Parts: sequence; C-alpha cells; structure tokens
Amino acid sequence: MSDHIPFDRLLQPRRILAVMLLVCLRAADFPGSPARAAGDEPKGAAGQGAAVATALSEKGTILRRTSADANTWQVVSPKEKLHAGELVVGLPDAMLESGNGAVRLDFLADLDRLSPYEIRECAVQLGQSPQADLDVTLDRGRMDLVNRKAKGAAHVRVHVRKDVFDLTLAEPGARVALELFGRWPRGVSFTKEPSSKHVPTASLLILALEGEATLKHEHHEFGLKAPPGPALVEWDSLTGMDDTPRRLEKLPPWATARGEDTPEGKQRRAG
Repeated sequence: MSDHIPFDRLLQPRRILAVMLLVCLRAADFPGSPARAAGDEPKGAAGQGAAVATALSEKGTILRRTSADANTWQVVSPKEKLHAGELVVGLPDAMLESGNGAVRLDFLADLDRLSPYEIRECAVQLGQSPQADLDVTLDRGRMDLVNRKAKGAAHVRVHVRKDVFDLTLAEPGARVALELFGRWPRGVSFTKEPSSKHVPTASLLILALEGEATLKHEHHEFGLKAPPGPALVEWDSLTGMDDTPRRLEKLPPWATARGEDTPEGKQRRAG
C-alpha cells in the first residue's frame, strides 16, 4: 500500500475496499507481524460463534474473517452482526457496537504519522465474556472505546497476547484509547524455527480521552481521568505495566489531531 495515496482519495468507497483488501492480504501473508507473537494468530472456536457486536459504519470500511476459513475475507455491511471468534479489520471511521449497545468501538488508523507508534490499520478479534459488555482482543493499531449507555458504567475486557486488561468506563460518554504496536528489539537475530518465546516486543498505550475510567490488570488497579488528570498508562511485554498513571495537563496532539490538518496530510491531499 503506497504511503503517498492522498487521504481524501482513500475515503472514496472503491478505494476503501481496495485498501482494505491489501491490508488484510498483508496480515494474512505475514502472521508473525510485529503486534503479535510468532504463531500467535488469533484463534476462535470452530465455525461461527455467538453474535456479540453490530457494525455501524458504511459498507467497505470493515472486513472480517473466521478462524474456520482464515483465507476468506468478507465485506461487512451496516447493521450486520459480528460474531465471537472473528478477526475484524477496520479503516478510519469504521465503528462497531457491543451486542447490548453499551459500548462503541471506533477503529483508528494513522496514515499521517501522528502517533508515537508506527501504526496503519486497526485489527481486533471479538470474544465473549459474561463479565463484560464487550470482550475484544486488540491485535494491532488503535481503537477507542466509548460508553454509550444512557446511564451507568460500561465494562470492556481487552486481551493483548496472553494479558487481560479490564476497563470500566465510569459514565456515559467516557472514552478511552488503546494503541498497540510491536517491534523486534535491535540486535535480535533471525531464526527459521522460532520458539514460543522468540517474539516481538509489544507496547501498549492506554489513554483516557473523556471522563473517567478504572483499569485493572493483574495486581494493578488504577483510576484514569481525562486531562487534566492521571490519564496515561503504558505497558509492554518485557517490563509490564507502569506503577502509576502519568498525569497529563492536556491530551497529546496524536490523540486529537485530524490527519488532513497536519502538514503531511495537506501535502497528501495536494499530491
């Protein structure tokens, strides 16, 4: 996928579908991509699982595949049901909501390199948990989680590799971003037959964008609050989670800026 396709052209429906197909073929051809461990392709139950979410965005912005047929991608239509075990890839402006409507998941990309991590598309695997309104494995990229309830808290269980992060979005409108990226540390040698421990390092940012949230992971439990407040927590697969959230006076530019407003975005549109 060319890094020089103007952003506004990417938003044309036919180009959206073409780019999505390229993204998914890339993911299928390289299952050891940096965001996941080698041989750690998301797996679901054989066949189609229970319906756990609904697509909200336009046709062509979301593709999915099942573990039973990992070589076939399906274009998702608006209001179409999504099932546990499916791997879902979304372009910018792609959205889905939990089966009970309590949580919206927004897929975000970074075609204009705003983020501290080198991400492009977002991919998640849907799961099912009686303890959560939405259960999801973040495979790569950035997703935003939004409490869509009329009142009360919403609960999301997020898996990253073998780790579990439980988020409680305290009130309607509370919003938290999670961004996952992976890379091989400098100096790691290539091996034809990697062991289960020979995997890229995964790095995860968890940022409160609006309102308040509670984060639980292993023995950690944090209260997060959108800036000004304790808003940012980082985790990686080598050192684990921060001991305490980082206080921010305002959101970082990558969390709020629109790509087309940046110098690089303007250059792409003019190209």
